[in-house]
Amino acid sequence: MTDSLIAPEDRLRIVVAQINPALGDIAGNAARMRAVHAEAARQEADLVVFPELSLSGAPLLALARDPAFLAACRAEVEVLARETQTGPALLVGAPWADGGRIHNAMLLLEAGQIRTARFKAAPEAGFDAGPMPGPIPFRDTRIGLAIGADLDAADVCECLSETGAELLIAPLARPHAREDRDARLSAVVARVVETGLPLLLVNAVGGQEDRVCDGGSLALGTDRRLAMQFPLFLERVRISEWQRFETGWRCLAAPAAEGLDGPQADYAALLLGLRDRVRKGGFSGVVLDLSAGPEARFAALLAVDALGAGAVHGLLSAPEDDDAALAEALGIAVTVTDPAPLAAALEQAPFGGMADAAALAGLLLEGAARATGALALAPASRTALFAGHLPAGAFNPLADLTSPELAALADLRARWMPPEAKGPAGLVLALPTRPDADPLPQAEAARRRAPPGLRLTGRVPAGAPLFPITTQFKTEG
Repeated sequence: MTDSLIAPEDRLRIVVAQINPALGDIAGNAARMRAVHAEAARQEADLVVFPELSLSGAPLLALARDPAFLAACRAEVEVLARETQTGPALLVGAPWADGGRIHNAMLLLEAGQIRTARFKAAPEAGFDAGPMPGPIPFRDTRIGLAIGADLDAADVCECLSETGAELLIAPLARPHAREDRDARLSAVVARVVETGLPLLLVNAVGGQEDRVCDGGSLALGTDRRLAMQFPLFLERVRISEWQRFETGWRCLAAPAAEGLDGPQADYAALLLGLRDRVRKGGFSGVVLDLSAGPEARFAALLAVDALGAGAVHGLLSAPEDDDAALAEALGIAVTVTDPAPLAAALEQAPFGGMADAAALAGLLLEGAARATGALALAPASRTALFAGHLPAGAFNPLADLTSPELAALADLRARWMPPEAKGPAGLVLALPTRPDADPLPQAEAARRRAPPGLRLTGRVPAGAPLFPITTQFKTEG
C-alpha cells in the first residue's frame, strides 16, 4: 500500500529558531523573536518554534521565583501575543506563574492571543513540576510538547501519544556535555519508536555562566531517519516543510548540516562559551598572564579564536622567549609586569610576609582588567584544580578539561579550526600531558619566580564581575 496525501492543504511550514538567548534580557530576547517572526511572516510560515526558556534565558534558578521578573516575562509575552494578529503563530518558552505555582512553560501565541500554556512535567530547580500534558490543537492537527527533560523519560511522550498527539516537538535548553549528545539522540529515537510519531527537537545555542548550549536541532521521522539537522554551536533560523500523509506527518524539506566529532565539539564549545561570556557580560575583551604556563598559552589561542587578536591583552610577569613569540604569532598586545615593587611594599606593611606570588599575580591581573573593562582569565585544567593549584582571576575557561584533554585539543587545533575561529591556522602549541595527580609545572615555576619572603598559599583574590541582566541582543541580518 502506497503512502498518499490526505489532502494537499495538510501541510505546515515550521520555522526552527535555534537562537542564543541572554539570561535576564527579556527585552533583547523579545526583540530577537520579533525579528524572527517578521522574517517567518515574509516566508509565509505557519509556526515558529523557539527553545525552552527562550524569552528569559537559562538557567534561571532563583530568578524564576522573583515576582518582578515573572511579571516582566508575562507582560512581554502578552505584547508578543498581540503581535501575532498577523503572521505565523509562536511557541515561546518562559517562566510562568499559574495558581500560585511557578512553571517552566511553553506558550502558544496565535491570532493576537495566548492560546495555550503547557508546563514542563519533569522536576527542575526553581520550578514546580507541571501535570502530565495533553496535545495542543493547532491548524487541524495536535502537537505534543516534551519540554526539556520531559524528553528523557517515556511517560510524557507516551501520554501525549495516547491523548491524540500527531507530531512531537521538544524545545530544549540543553548544555553541551561529551557524554550527553549520544544519550540525547538515543532519547529522541526511543520516543519516536515508542509513540510512532515524528519528533522535532529545537535546542538553544550559546554560553551562559558555566553552561554552553550546543544547538544541534533536528527532526526524526517515524522511519528513524534524520530529516533535518542543524549545526552545533551556531545560531540558525531556518524553515522546514511538513506534510501529512495517511501514515502521519513527515518532514519533507529542511536544512542539513555536518556534525562535529568529540574533540572538535569540545573546542567549539570552549570558543562559544568564552565569546558569550565576554559579549553577554559587556566586557571589552580579555586579559591573561601569559607567563602562567602552557595552559595560559592555550587560553590565549582560544581567546584569539573566539574574539580576535584586538580583544586579547597579555601580561608577562616573567618574560620568556616562547611567551613573547606566541604573543607575536597571535598578534596580541602584551605588557611586561614586575611584581617585585609590590612585593617589597607588602613586606613593609604590618601584615608583611602574608602575601604570596599567586595573590600578587592576581592583583596585577585584576587591576589590568578593571582598567580596561576586560574579563580576567585564570586558565587552569581540572588536573590543576584537583591538585589544589587555584589560579588567580575571574574566569577559568578550562576548568572542565583534564591536562591530557587539553593536550589533545592543542594537537587538534594545529590541524583544524572551526570556520568562525579568528586565530592563525596551523599554530603548533605543545602542551605537556600529565597524570591527574601530578602538580602543574607552572606552579613550580611560580615558586621559583616568587620574590624572597613570599609564601605561596593558592589564595584567589575576589572581584569577579557579575553579569548584567540588560545585555542587548544583536539580531541576525
